[in-house]
Amino acid sequence: MTATFKLNKKEFPVMDNTTIRKTIEKLGFSPSAYLILKNGQLVTDDEMIGDGDIIELVNVISGG
Repeated sequence: MTATFKLNKKEFPVMDNTTIRKTIEKLGFSPSAYLILKNGQLVTDDEMIGDGDIIELVNVISGG
């Protein structure tokens, strides 16, 4: 079973039945650098990934 991660117009197929945080780290990214949308809803990185889910990572931008 698979889900899809999207980041900067790139897509990564990922396995389900794990947390978003573990998958982000496995892909080599920092979980704190992104807002996470799961099927269009804002979620935290401890959410489980299900079959067919679409996870979008949105860069967090700060400024001053």
